[in-house]
Amino acid sequence: MRSREVLDRRQFVYLAGGMSLGFPIWAGANSFAQQSLPQAEGVQENDATTANTTNEIQLISLADAYVQNAIAGASSINGDLNLLQQQFRQGRQIFIKAQRRLRALDYDITLPNGPVNLDAPPISFAQFSNFEQINMAALVGEDDSVRKILSKILALFGISEFAEVFAKLLAADLEGLAAAVLAANWRLVTTLFFKIIDAVFSRAFLTLLGENIGAKLAAKLAAKIASRFLPFIGWAILIGQLVWALGEEFGKKNT
Repeated sequence: MRSREVLDRRQFVYLAGGMSLGFPIWAGANSFAQQSLPQAEGVQENDATTANTTNEIQLISLADAYVQNAIAGASSINGDLNLLQQQFRQGRQIFIKAQRRLRALDYDITLPNGPVNLDAPPISFAQFSNFEQINMAALVGEDDSVRKILSKILALFGISEFAEVFAKLLAADLEGLAAAVLAANWRLVTTLFFKIIDAVFSRAFLTLLGENIGAKLAAKLAAKIASRFLPFIGWAILIGQLVWALGEEFGKKNT
């Protein structure tokens, strides 16, 4: 039997779980800290696509450990792109494992404006880098820190257009996030980024976005961002990847 969840926007963003990062309540409200599972090392990308029996609790634990490791290690990445790519790959592996589990459960989620695509492939590091550069070019007039931060956020959302519109609509949120990043307060960064996710899915933001780019395009972008969410792991991979990427960019300046 197909498992279905019909959620409103607030439920979609604020599903309960570890570190308030959006781990879904139907997967259990347990919070796993760093000791839950060790960080995977030396795992090849294609391992995540092989048959596995990763269950919901294991997925939550892997995702929570991924974010905790990002918080602990972001300042030490020191501009190491190879390490960033390795951490990015690990996040993708967890995301793919969660997708496989959801397919096995025949799961789906529906929001008021339509279903969430739970099979959307996770952003690759190459895609992330390309989208980031496109967004950077569109934000030449912005504060340099905000420009770099927003470019990474939109790239992780899978977005490479309308960066200047997002900069205008999220200006206050981005200013606070930039201050936390420059202070290397990575735990606060996770909290503030989660608030940006909340803002992006608010009715007021979607209305303003629609006024700037058209309602159909706004709905399309919202759906693209929503595909970065998966039951059991919520927004954790997106948040962990952002912290690692910001650590690579800014951590070396704060150590």
